[in-house]
Amino acid sequence: MILVACSHCGTRLDVPAARCPGCDRPLPAPEADEALVVVPEGVGLLNRQLVEAARPFLDHGGEQELAFPIGTEDRGVLATLAGEIAQGIRERRRTGADPAVPGLLRITFSGSAGQGFGAFLTEGLHVRLLGEANDSVGKSMSGGTLVLRPGPLSRYIPEENAILGNGALYGATAGRFFARGLAGDRFCVRNSGASAVVEGAGHHACEYMTRGAVAILGQVLANAGAGMTGGVLFLRRVHEARVNPDYLAGLPWRAEEEAQFRSLLEAHGQETGSTSAAALLADWQGTLQAFTPFVPISVAAQLAGS
Repeated sequence: MILVACSHCGTRLDVPAARCPGCDRPLPAPEADEALVVVPEGVGLLNRQLVEAARPFLDHGGEQELAFPIGTEDRGVLATLAGEIAQGIRERRRTGADPAVPGLLRITFSGSAGQGFGAFLTEGLHVRLLGEANDSVGKSMSGGTLVLRPGPLSRYIPEENAILGNGALYGATAGRFFARGLAGDRFCVRNSGASAVVEGAGHHACEYMTRGAVAILGQVLANAGAGMTGGVLFLRRVHEARVNPDYLAGLPWRAEEEAQFRSLLEAHGQETGSTSAAALLADWQGTLQAFTPFVPISVAAQLAGS
């Protein structure tokens, strides 16, 4: 039996067809001696729709707002658009113009995002997802703002439930990330400049982090900060045993870290409606007693000696 498989949406057919019934993409005619014909995935449908809809912003800058539904079959969403924006930055730099993105594109998604949502996000983008996402959210992002919050019909408690998968913000170099919910394992691994706030995270948070600021407002699992050589991680004191002591040490509060933590909480509350952030800001002295800024032990030693 000849089997045709669409690699875009996974639909499999045991009879020839000109187009996939699952996603309406064209299918090749199978050869008689082939057991499996796989359609090259190329650029996903939603990514192509985003670039088309954002053409006014890409061509002329300014302010633009878009909204799209999203599903788990939509992988790497925003990567293509980010690439288009990056090409514009490169071209302006090449011609001697101001390379900064001349405007802001706001996009709201509703639903359950597939792998790699927000990967390679760049400046000029403010993205909200009302729903939840899989692994590798914000991978290698270099700018912009990425916000995850529960959908309007959700009934779960955000502070107790996962809203994204593993490996979020892997290798991020800049930008802001806020999630009203729990992150999976290896949150902000190799982060080298992004700022992020989540309600809780799994194992190995901030592993090999070199720069940036991360606040985990609730639970965190073991081995936080392993291999971390820069940046700051704000955690509750009660979770100090979950921090890798070979790499991180707690600091007494200084004006610099206090202002940074407060700014993160204010932005998190504004972007996500987090009740945790609101409660922490309402009792600031109690919050400072409950949390500790953790930094690499070499940084802590240097600050102690200064």
